[in-house]
Amino acid sequence: MGDVGLDDLMAYLVREAKPSDQPDIASFTRDTFAWGDYVGEAFPSWLADPAVFAHVAVDDSGRVVAVGRARMVSSREVWMASARVHPDHRRQGLASILNETGVEWGRRQGAVVARLFIEDWNEGPQRQVETIGYRRASGWVIARRSDLASDPNPLRNGGPRVPGPERLMAGARAEVDEAWVAWNSGVLMRRARGLVNRSWIFWSMTPGDLIDARQRAAFWSCPSGWVIGEPSDDGTRFDVTWMQASPGDYRRVIRACIDHAVEAGTSGIAMWLPAEPDLVAALGSIGFDTELSSIWEKGL
Repeated sequence: MGDVGLDDLMAYLVREAKPSDQPDIASFTRDTFAWGDYVGEAFPSWLADPAVFAHVAVDDSGRVVAVGRARMVSSREVWMASARVHPDHRRQGLASILNETGVEWGRRQGAVVARLFIEDWNEGPQRQVETIGYRRASGWVIARRSDLASDPNPLRNGGPRVPGPERLMAGARAEVDEAWVAWNSGVLMRRARGLVNRSWIFWSMTPGDLIDARQRAAFWSCPSGWVIGEPSDDGTRFDVTWMQASPGDYRRVIRACIDHAVEAGTSGIAMWLPAEPDLVAALGSIGFDTELSSIWEKGL
């Protein structure tokens, strides 16, 4: 926490969040990013979720000046997210105190590991979490493409989209075991360190995740591999959060996902996948905009 002293931190009270905190939280999270922020709107849902521990820091006037969220994503894993600090109260150690408060809550629930997500360009939070014991565990690529009508191969200089050689089909129950075995012996599992994600939350994957995806009609197969994909909350995008394929098959699976997004009537596609170099290159070659991020973790 740098040169922050004990007296600085004693000026704040860290406690569990309550509904009356929302106006303060909304006021300082409105312009976090160029597009705004989701925290003020999502805050009530955190309080309603028994798996979530929302906590805040309050200054000596009683105003909420920081907020954080911890979530048990399995019986042994706690996910840390949505830390926000009022601009006037940054560089005072509040982010670290909030994280440690959430981690301690997770430890009491039985967690043995804590994880969080940071974009690779965002160096400040990386330095901050290193000071409290986190280490970079795995790299991820977030790939987006909004132009689905043109050819997915930019080397062809546009033109109408040409469908790929394969298409996604709803995965059968018998394919769950096959996909799980392939995943556990594949390069993408090693790059992911065994993690899967949904809605920006990551946890250790189990066969149950494939079964659950199939039950909600989000488990898909094609001759070259499998994916978990489903419409975004607003229905405008096809979100792919897991993929199993060999490096030589990446492009065919990605193109099948694009074709599925077009057939489903969505206007875009986004993929959250391990940052395996061949996969990142394949995404770029098919016209995706890519951004690299990392999962950081520490044992408890």
